Order: sequence, then C-alpha cells, then structure tokens
Amino acid sequence: MESQKISPTGDSAGPSEVQSSAQHPWALLWFIGLALLTFGLDVTLLNSSLPTVASVLNASPEEIQWFAGAYTLAVAATLPLAGLIGDHGHSKRVLSLSLGGFTIANASVLLISTS
Repeated sequence: MESQKISPTGDSAGPSEVQSSAQHPWALLWFIGLALLTFGLDVTLLNSSLPTVASVLNASPEEIQWFAGAYTLAVAATLPLAGLIGDHGHSKRVLSLSLGGFTIANASVLLISTS
C-alpha cells in the first residue's frame, strides 16, 4: 500500500507536487525574502524622500504624515486580499504577480522622475 501525502489544506498531494517542492526547498525562502527586501527598501526610500516631497509640495508636517500613512494603508489594504487569494491554492502565482507588479510600478516611477 502506497502512502499518500496530505497537503496543509487537507487535499492529497500528488507525487509530482511533493517532488517539485522537495527539489528546491530553499527557493521559496529566497523568494519570500526578496519580496520582504523590496518592500523594506521601498519604505526606506519613501521615508528618506519625505523632506524633498515636503519642500517640493510645500507641505506641512501633518500633511507629510498623511502621505506616509496613506502609503501604509494602501499596502495594508491589499494584504488580506492577497492572503485570501493565496489561501485558495495560488500562493506562488500571487507572490510572483505581486512582486512583478511592485517591480514594474517602482521602475515606472523611476523612469517618470528622471525624464
């Protein structure tokens, strides 16, 4: 009798699913680390650019706090939706699309600001 592996969601995992995750056990850790690193760098860049934003927009400290808070709120509002989609078995796809979209958005901001 062949033993059957059960996934964390309770579904039985086929041999190909178990084998593919076992081939690269550190790949997921590196991928999640890369996603956290890009978010951390983006928040650092946002906070370091706040004085420049304040001088260009002639904004008060309260308005700058609203700006930083709105960014945090936008990120926090997307997390439950991404988690819900990821819980339905599409976690790799959600993380890949989110990281790709985040990279494209940051690259477009860089291109817009230099032109």
